[in-house]
Amino acid sequence: MPRLKKRDMTLTDLRKYDGTGPEGRVLVAVLGKIYDVTKGKRFYGPGGSYGGFEGRDASHGQATINVYAMNEKY
Repeated sequence: MPRLKKRDMTLTDLRKYDGTGPEGRVLVAVLGKIYDVTKGKRFYGPGGSYGGFEGRDASHGQATINVYAMNEKY
């Protein structure tokens, strides 16, 4: 899969990269930096151990080690 070009994204843009799109790409943001975790889709994609982080800003969930916190609004 080709690298994604660097660009700014809103949270709405980021939500498109939750692993369910046609490309299957999975992105996660932490402290404003976006990471392509597609290679770890088994863990970060839908149904994975860290599936709550896909297509989201995972800063709070990563800091608290709480995947379920990703479903709540902060």
